[in-house]
Amino acid sequence: MARLIPLMDGKKRDAQVSAEYPKKPPATKMVDATGKPAHMERVIRGTDATNYDALAKIHGSAEAIAKALVDGDPEIPLPFFGRALGYATRVYVRPNGPVLTAARLLQVVRRPDGNEQSRADFVDVEANVGEDSAPIVWTGRLVPVEEAVRKFVFTRALQMRHVNGLTFEFLQDMAKTLATEKKLLLVGTGPKGQQPLIFTTNGAPYRGFLEGRISGPAGNEAYREKLVPYAGGKRGPIGTLADALLHERLLGYRRDVAKKYRVLDHSLIERALPTGDLLISAKFDGELWFLHKSAGRTLLIAYNGRILDGTPLVETLAKQLAGVTEALVVGELIARPTDGRPRVQHVASALNAENLEGTLAFHPFDLVSENGDDCQKRPYAERFARLKALFGEDERTGVLTTIPGAQAADLSYWREWVQTGRVEGLVVRSEHGLTYKIKPYFTIDAVVIAYGMRIQQGTPQIRELNLALIRDDGHLQLIGPVGGGFTEESRAEWYTKLSALEAPSSFRMANRDGTLCKFLRPEIIVEVKVTDLVETDSNDVSVHRMALTYDPVKGYSALSDGKVPALLFPVFQRERTDKTFDVASVGMTQLTSRLASSNEPSEAPPQLADSEIVLRRVWTKGPTAVRKVALVETHKEARHGYAPFAVFGTDFSGGRAEPLKTTLRTASTREKAEPHLAARIEENIKTGWIEVGGDAPAPAAEPPKKAAKKAAKAEATEPTEASVDGAEVAEVAPKKAARKTAKKATEA
Repeated sequence: MARLIPLMDGKKRDAQVSAEYPKKPPATKMVDATGKPAHMERVIRGTDATNYDALAKIHGSAEAIAKALVDGDPEIPLPFFGRALGYATRVYVRPNGPVLTAARLLQVVRRPDGNEQSRADFVDVEANVGEDSAPIVWTGRLVPVEEAVRKFVFTRALQMRHVNGLTFEFLQDMAKTLATEKKLLLVGTGPKGQQPLIFTTNGAPYRGFLEGRISGPAGNEAYREKLVPYAGGKRGPIGTLADALLHERLLGYRRDVAKKYRVLDHSLIERALPTGDLLISAKFDGELWFLHKSAGRTLLIAYNGRILDGTPLVETLAKQLAGVTEALVVGELIARPTDGRPRVQHVASALNAENLEGTLAFHPFDLVSENGDDCQKRPYAERFARLKALFGEDERTGVLTTIPGAQAADLSYWREWVQTGRVEGLVVRSEHGLTYKIKPYFTIDAVVIAYGMRIQQGTPQIRELNLALIRDDGHLQLIGPVGGGFTEESRAEWYTKLSALEAPSSFRMANRDGTLCKFLRPEIIVEVKVTDLVETDSNDVSVHRMALTYDPVKGYSALSDGKVPALLFPVFQRERTDKTFDVASVGMTQLTSRLASSNEPSEAPPQLADSEIVLRRVWTKGPTAVRKVALVETHKEARHGYAPFAVFGTDFSGGRAEPLKTTLRTASTREKAEPHLAARIEENIKTGWIEVGGDAPAPAAEPPKKAAKKAAKAEATEPTEASVDGAEVAEVAPKKAARKTAKKATEA
């Protein structure tokens, strides 16, 4: 993704330019047997119960571990074997294995001999290259390319791109200078450019060089993904937009606007809103999209790179921009259902069904640029007036109804528009540049089943509470964490209270700090205030969370994951001592009743079939060396996230620094798995290995070149047809045959 960074030239002028990784078309494209695109996936190969440390605890000596590997398969995690890992959280673990529930980061300095010199609390090193940082300095130190490649190891490359006409000339002048000199320019940060470049917080420090190129490939293709037909036009999925500069503009607007938004409870309208002139408009529940016109082409583009091109909605918008050469307009893309108010899930449905394109509407609410002018410098009232002149107030493409008023008017429109269910909320813009989202809050009563811990100035506190609701089948459904609404004092008090209620759990869950949450007996019920529910993330992927079973003795265990709406801006309110742990008090209907389509998780799925080892071969060399291959059929072909077949390889040597090594290859059918199995055996079973159940060592393997020559020779001398009546065979080793014939003739 492109980012803006300030750069200085040799004349001590600086400007913000776009920096991005150079894009190269892939040399190869991975597809499956049907020609569809394939992708890499991480799958579970082992767990902490099947690694070497676990086996050593159980069996002790290397000889005992080797015997266990021969007699059984303790290193293969059959219940989870072959499952796609999916999203995972990195956690901190102790040297002996347990995951930390709280961590204190230290910075340890060691001498060249490895002995510790000092230690102190870790202090974040902030990035010094970014949009708000001082410019990267032109030091004037030029290094010939041939010298630079011998003295330095280049590990990263960024391409500088212009963001407007001025920065084009700015970069072009520098590129010409460096290309003519055929040298690299050393750059850095700090007053004299002597400090390294640090691009991210706690990132690696780099020496930087600028290289100038004034010829060669440049620019980006229009789209990264192939557009598909949609409602007479075309539609592109997430990531379709390939113009990195335009994409950065979209993301920048979204990021900057988010800084100016304030979410406000309707009860605070008269107290929290500023005085003065306000612009009041309805807030619909839709998606943020951009209308972009450039070089005669008009597109609707989402901030995540989705595209609509040539659809009836886009064509209507293009006609309204007929008199404009270039424009970037911000608006809300909504889909109007037949019943009820628009909701964000209706947009996803309409984009996936051509017959629903007519329900889509785009309502502009801000103007970023027009004909090359930066419109964000104008007051919002002027920008809105221009939008109204361009788009009018049409029901499908017009601006949102916006009315000037004051605090009293806000309260009136809240009652008229929101409380009647016509719209989701209000958007109020002040003359001071702040924008307020006024949405109705609602509360949820949920049971606390786990908490995350942190240490602040030596005092243990809760970081967050993990909440669950009771499903109709009696199981617990995780709905997410709540970390807001606590004071520093209350966090410490909650820790004292919850630490006495800890319960066992075979299901583990990490918080965002990379430490493990502690599970609790389901006894405490809390009230949480929420602004909204969302069923998909920013990539339009359904939100999934785990459902759990609870036993007073055994504790918690995982049941299955399912689609569950995420809580938007949850804030802790209070403990509900008047509520009891039952469906009536903490049931899932608190969420599902608020969704247009019920996503209540179904009953617990039937027990998954056990994975089965359908082929197994074992070899040994001495008492502590074992090599093994196993073909595993998961019997979970219909279960999303599991590979149907997998080839598992084991290599154990008791005297090695890493005694136990394992490998895993997945396959969709047994026929496709068997070549992986044969390759594993050929690569790893050489001279001296004895197969368990066999009576002879494995034959010595010839070097590949020698084996190839031998095979070629055998092929050349093999008769191609049988001899008849003692006659010589034709076409056999022509040169040698000719010599033999000549010799016989001489003797005769």
